[in-house]
Amino acid sequence: MAGEFTIPENLNGGLFFFGGIRRTVCGINTFPVFEPRTGQQLMQCPCADAALVDLVIGQAFTAQRAWAAKSPFERQNSGRFAYTRREPFGVVGCIGAWNYPFQTCCWKVAPALAAGNAVIYKPSPFAPASPVLLAELLKAAGLPDGLFNVLQGEAATGEMICTNQDIAKVSFTGSLPTGMKVQKACAEPKRIKPVTLELGGKSALIIFDDADMKTAVEAAMLANFLNQGEVCTNATRVFVQKYIFDEFQNLLLAEMERKLIVGDPLDERTTVGATINEQHLQKVCGYVNRAVQQGAQLLCGGIRVHPTNVEEGFYFKPALLTGLNDEMEIVREEVFGAVCLLLPFVNEKEAIERANKSDYGLAAGICTKSLSRAHRVAAQLQAGTIYVNTYNDTEVHIPFGGYKNSGYGRENCVECLHSFTQLKSVYVNIGNEQNINANKEVIDIE
Repeated sequence: MAGEFTIPENLNGGLFFFGGIRRTVCGINTFPVFEPRTGQQLMQCPCADAALVDLVIGQAFTAQRAWAAKSPFERQNSGRFAYTRREPFGVVGCIGAWNYPFQTCCWKVAPALAAGNAVIYKPSPFAPASPVLLAELLKAAGLPDGLFNVLQGEAATGEMICTNQDIAKVSFTGSLPTGMKVQKACAEPKRIKPVTLELGGKSALIIFDDADMKTAVEAAMLANFLNQGEVCTNATRVFVQKYIFDEFQNLLLAEMERKLIVGDPLDERTTVGATINEQHLQKVCGYVNRAVQQGAQLLCGGIRVHPTNVEEGFYFKPALLTGLNDEMEIVREEVFGAVCLLLPFVNEKEAIERANKSDYGLAAGICTKSLSRAHRVAAQLQAGTIYVNTYNDTEVHIPFGGYKNSGYGRENCVECLHSFTQLKSVYVNIGNEQNINANKEVIDIE
């Protein structure tokens, strides 16, 4: 037998709640409330009239203005609040690379100075001049003396900067082996320093069989031959779906022959200039030679050349190779030269797995007409930057950096600015209302 339902005692103290307490309001109309279980009338509920509505809204308006004036921490803990502030590190050390010497310098120095730091900048010994020109530009723009300083040198100079106790943070762009040395030096001898590392890559460009061929070829050209191939994001591993492999290979080879003109960089007709030095030229040629010895097929280039009207210099004819496997040295290691590797794949799953099979994770590219596939694959690629139907785009408002051994931290955007600051948390007990009224200093702090 069902029991009888009664109104809970905690509802007997009034059905209005305003001004911080439950209230019973008399002299207003009521309306019946029925119990669905029995169909019997449960109560007569009071009905707010216009005067009561205006009264409660007015009280809420007054309360809200005082509430909004408080910080979230004040709202949860009366008489106290906390905040954070970003402060500069002090003097930071920045070590640049040789492939984009002026741009790399700007990427590091601008946010470091904007955050309130002084900068000690060491350029690469292979490209030392342009940071000095930037220093003169900053001087002319009104930057106070002593805030941007350029120190030339080799590895020993960089190590001295990293280990100096007055250097509070280091930002480095360069190779993985050198980056590991920088990281180690910044933990010695007595002061651990935060480090931003923008290191190398062995990026992959995946070309699906639904890709626009012209777009895909353009992406592959940008991903391999920009700046003589001396770009850390370059996608030298070009995975091409097997159904279009031969067609793509022929189109890319024709485009290389048509557009890649090796020569004096001061000649406007030149599209591929000199490599940085003799040692690096020999390194790039060595990778190609060993790959051929291991069974790779060299379709073009891969050798030192002497362009017309250039008697000396370090010139390399861009190479295109096929007949490769993922375990070859040239497929696994960063060459940092104009060497493009074509590798066939069957399906999406295989392409993603092979693209991610790398110690690096700086960038990756996707060529497809399917927007859903582009987003799906981008989400699975282990890289800090993903290019879709393009390659090597750079925007200063977009963060730049890598996964895995391609480093950590980001260049550009607000993330980079924040990386040149340290966070401070401040907790303040401002007392209760009586203390505030009695203590003018507390009011001034707020």
